[in-house]
Amino acid sequence: MLLFIICLLFFNGIIISCNEEFHSQSQKSFFSFDDNTLYRINWLDSNDLQNNNETLKAEELILANENQQKYRCVIPNVHAEDKLNANATKNDDLNPYQLLKPLFTKKICSYRSENYWKYEICHGKYIRQFHEDPGIKGSIQEYYLGTFDMDDYGNYEKLYEQRDLTSKLPVINVEDMQLPYIDVNMTGGTLCDLSNKKRFTRVLYVCNEAGKHELYSIRETTTCEYEVI
Repeated sequence: MLLFIICLLFFNGIIISCNEEFHSQSQKSFFSFDDNTLYRINWLDSNDLQNNNETLKAEELILANENQQKYRCVIPNVHAEDKLNANATKNDDLNPYQLLKPLFTKKICSYRSENYWKYEICHGKYIRQFHEDPGIKGSIQEYYLGTFDMDDYGNYEKLYEQRDLTSKLPVINVEDMQLPYIDVNMTGGTLCDLSNKKRFTRVLYVCNEAGKHELYSIRETTTCEYEVI
C-alpha cells in the first residue's frame, strides 16, 4: 500500500516540494535526514504540488532515506520563482489609506509627554494639547489642535489611486532613516488668539517596522499650525 504525504522542505533558501511514498520493499538509501538539520514543513495536498510544479517549471528528483522512504522532490526554477514572487508583490501593492482605515474607525489613541504639555491623538477623530496640575481638581488647560471628519477619508483614498504611478511615496528623516509616509490633515481646532484662525495639524503616518505606534514628535511649523509624526 502506498501512503502519499506532501511537504515543503527548505534547503539553503530553496523550496523543494516533495511527495513521500512508503514502500515495504527494500531499496538502497541514498538520502537521509539529520535531526540537527533545520527546516520547516508545510503540508499540502497533491493538487497544490501539481500546481507548484506547473507554475515554477520545476525539476523532479526521486530520493530515499535510510528507512527506505522514497521522496519525489521538486526543485523550482529560480528565475520562474522570482517572476512569480514579483507578480505577487505587485498584486499586494495595496492603498496605504485602505490599510490604515481600521485605525481610524476604532478609538485608538497615541500619546506623548513633554516638559509641560501632553499630547493625545485619537486617530480619525482629534488631536489635543493639554496640561493638568496634579492635586488640583478640575485644573486642566487644553487646546484641540485639529479634528477629523471620517466623511473626508474617501477623498484621501481616491487621491492616492489617482497619483502618478511613476512617483514614489515622499520620505521624511526619522532618526537618520529616510522613511516613507502618507499624511492626513486635521482641521478646525481651537481658535488661535494670535492668528484668529482655527488650529491645524498635518499628521504624517510613517512606515517603520520597528515603530511602537506612538506619537513620535510634534512641532509648530508656523503660528498655531503643527506637524505630527
